[in-house]
Amino acid sequence: MLKYTNIPIRVYTFSFLLPILFMGFIFSFFQAYPAGVSTVMKLDLDHQYIHFYSYLYDAIKGKDALLYNWYAGLGSNNIGNIAYYTSSPFLFIILLWDHYYLSESVLVLILLKVGLMGLSMAFFIKTKGINLSGSEVVFFSSFYALMSYTAVYFHNVMWLDILIWLPVLVILTERLVHNGFMSLFLIVLFVVFISNFYMAYMLGGFIFIYFLTEVIFKQKNKSREAKTRVGLKFALATIIAAGMAAFLLIPAAIQLSAAEISQPHFEKTINTEVLYVFLKLLSGVYDSVLEGSPQVYIGSFIWFLLPVFFLSKQISKIEKVRWSTLAVVLYVSMLIPHLDYIWHGFASPNSLLYRQSFILSFILLYMCIKAYENIKTFDYRYFFVFYLIANVIVVLCYFNFDEFTTTHLVINLCALALYLIFLLTKLRKPSWSVIRLTCIILFTLTELIFNTGSIYYQMTKDIGGLLKETYTEYRDYRKVIHKVNQHDDAFFRAKTRMENTLNDGIHMNYSSLNYFSSMVNHDLSRSLEALGLSANKAIYSQYGATLFTESLLAVKYDVGPESISRPGYEKVWEEDGLVIHENQYVLPLGFVTDSGLQDIHIFETDNLFQVQNNLLSFFAGYESEVFQRVASFNREIKNAVVHENGEIIQRNDDNEPVRINYSFNIDEHKQVFINLDTSVLKDTQIRINQLLISEYPINKNHSILKLGTFDQGTIKVEWVVDKDEFEITREQFYAANPETYEEVMAAIE
Repeated sequence: MLKYTNIPIRVYTFSFLLPILFMGFIFSFFQAYPAGVSTVMKLDLDHQYIHFYSYLYDAIKGKDALLYNWYAGLGSNNIGNIAYYTSSPFLFIILLWDHYYLSESVLVLILLKVGLMGLSMAFFIKTKGINLSGSEVVFFSSFYALMSYTAVYFHNVMWLDILIWLPVLVILTERLVHNGFMSLFLIVLFVVFISNFYMAYMLGGFIFIYFLTEVIFKQKNKSREAKTRVGLKFALATIIAAGMAAFLLIPAAIQLSAAEISQPHFEKTINTEVLYVFLKLLSGVYDSVLEGSPQVYIGSFIWFLLPVFFLSKQISKIEKVRWSTLAVVLYVSMLIPHLDYIWHGFASPNSLLYRQSFILSFILLYMCIKAYENIKTFDYRYFFVFYLIANVIVVLCYFNFDEFTTTHLVINLCALALYLIFLLTKLRKPSWSVIRLTCIILFTLTELIFNTGSIYYQMTKDIGGLLKETYTEYRDYRKVIHKVNQHDDAFFRAKTRMENTLNDGIHMNYSSLNYFSSMVNHDLSRSLEALGLSANKAIYSQYGATLFTESLLAVKYDVGPESISRPGYEKVWEEDGLVIHENQYVLPLGFVTDSGLQDIHIFETDNLFQVQNNLLSFFAGYESEVFQRVASFNREIKNAVVHENGEIIQRNDDNEPVRINYSFNIDEHKQVFINLDTSVLKDTQIRINQLLISEYPINKNHSILKLGTFDQGTIKVEWVVDKDEFEITREQFYAANPETYEEVMAAIE
């Protein structure tokens, strides 16, 4: 049942402001602009969100269409991106700044959401009727707002909305069960659905489980009819909320149905070693943002308070069984890959694993809060036992895990000692309220700043970050692209040599061959892959494009800081330090052809060059072989043995990479291309004369790779692979005479 307690407005104020101040301090300390030269842009925030925010900014300002985005690669329905990336009710924040300060407006957006998480938790504690002082409410609310999940995943801005609404929905679920109040539950659920349908699915799954436990454990004396009425109200509210959000959910679902869903993989990736599970409950621990184990840290107080929850006689057995069941369900669902697959919407994540772990953090935090509320009657001598056990675990972690450094050891041991002193004074010296308040302030400052700062620092070392000067480049390119649009009012696509992300075109207002989104159309991606471009589940890009594919797909301009020498392109003018080259053979967006095009089956061959030869011949109207296979090549493999007809490569010395050396001759001045099909998806390089040409495969895709333009002679290519065992199923080297290339392109034009 809900028991309201009166909390002064200043408690809500501090619960909101303190997490903002702590997170803001961390951002400033690590040089986020305007305090330094860096930004908070990391991973998907840099590669996706910021660009979709940029487009939404321009669309709301009336500069672009809201529902269709021509700058998203070859063009894309924008509803799916709105539903997945930009539909948060808090996104109005970005409109308050000039476009150049978009990265700073996102920083403010993150801070606002972190503050609202603290405010939401304070509301939860107050509405649950938990008997805590104002400073204690602020303390636990701050730890909820800045738990490790927030520190590791803050750059997935859309996820933070769900963390705001989680405590609120738990309270409203209880109100619906006990009082029959459905309206607020329905409204908040609607907001959750439109904030981000993906994370709403996870939160909705937990709320359903929580609803069942509320009915089972708290309504056991009610009649079957009463329980049925409550169940019908819950179902009705859910259906109405989903119906209200249908304007966004249905178009997004249709678009998502055309995208490629991750294939399920059920390998167990979580480290189940008991000591490692304990490690993730310690302050400042970071393993990996991409492939790390669940982020469940909520504060060092867990070592004292979680045992109290189970041992305290003041907490009912029903309460213990219920919350323990919830915790076990969440943890087991991360241990068992099939259940984890269900939690992630029946799609296995390729990275950023265990995205539902914030729910487990919430459950553990509530258990600690409940234990703390009932601590006054607890035997203080147990705390010495808890303290000793926790210290042993901390020391064992120090000697067993490299990521747990001396700094981690000292901070965690100090935190445990301070918590012991604090709890002992609360039980033995209740009059020492000033000392306890001082301890609370010290705990909050020291532990939260250390945990958040340590994770931020280690994550930046792991995945890097973006400098503010990149957004200065975006601004400069936007200006030049705008002038190109004024000069040429026909539809065209372009490419730039900035190449920060695959969504740069969205940010700089030009159509391109690059796009990265969970909403990428699968059939389009497959078609581009068959044409030799780099493409996979959520990505397609200009890597692998030739003059023909660029011309076919209306790539008219190349914009960069210096002049280039490329077949088919001519310099047309310079603007603000950038040079614009024009493709002389670009084809229009649409053109008429005959039905013979249907006889060219691009998916029925694994020879990407032959596909282009067939298309070139068809469009030119005569048989041509622009891409000519290199007659023969030599292959020498170092630091490996070869099995099964030369396809299986097994490394000898693990300390050195496998080096595969190719050599072949060309008889005249030609462009040279390579295409390899291999089981290796990363950690490989293509070199010519020790000079790095490219990482390969590109974006985990075996696209065409241009090696360069060479005169008559012998070409030596080295492929460096850092993998113990891999397979090679295709090795293709092709050459093209630039003059023949341009003759055929001119005939097509």
